Amino acid sequence: VSKEYYAPALGGIMLSIGVQLSISDFALAFQ
Repeated sequence: VSKEYYAPALGGIMLSIGVQLSISDFALAFQ
């Protein structure tokens, strides 16, 4: 994988993981 695509892909993966974690925390807070 070339570096031009590697950094944005990694950033997108980290962002999606962060969003999933924040959604689960949000749901947990309202249980």
